[in-house]
Amino acid sequence: MAKVQITNGKKEAIVTDDGSLTVSVTPYPTKSSQLTSPFRLYFTLDGTADGDNDMGQDGSVNNLEFFIPANNSADMYITHVNLITGYGASAQPFQFGDGAALSNGIEFSHQSKYGKVFIQESIKSNQDFFRLADGNFSTAWELRGIGSTNDYGYFTDINMDQFAPYFGVKLDASTNQKMSFIIKDSMTAVSAASDSFNAIAHGFYRFDK
Repeated sequence: MAKVQITNGKKEAIVTDDGSLTVSVTPYPTKSSQLTSPFRLYFTLDGTADGDNDMGQDGSVNNLEFFIPANNSADMYITHVNLITGYGASAQPFQFGDGAALSNGIEFSHQSKYGKVFIQESIKSNQDFFRLADGNFSTAWELRGIGSTNDYGYFTDINMDQFAPYFGVKLDASTNQKMSFIIKDSMTAVSAASDSFNAIAHGFYRFDK
């Protein structure tokens, strides 16, 4: 077994009886260069930053995939996914928007180096989104003025730390990895989706140098 000494030349690091290393977290970054940069990207039909982000389309015959692809030069860490669902009339949690629950649903998945991982295999109702959200939805979950004065809707913020602790879900650079929403119903028949239905990923790039 190798014995390693950690020291700054003056004071040695302390290892506790249970094998933990005692450290202090500073409230500021190091003086070395910061190797990260934030991003905010829509899930789009072709995976490009300026692609079609309207997820309120017909995917019942040919499923439609809206996705964030891996970056060519930097690792990506997706820390939050935020959706807006807007519709015309007041709704209930068991509906999708203000219409009937979906038949086939929406697949939310991550294409990792281990293959496809389902974050949620089938989202069919408003309450399916609520259960993904890292927040406290109450009787006041529905908002007015989404899209226009008389419209209704809600936002869903999914904290990806609950699936991959500390830094969210990683997309390795220069790979076919991606995060996707796959539409498997005719969303144009659901007034909820036809008003406004899209998703944004927040996170940061991690560069080698």
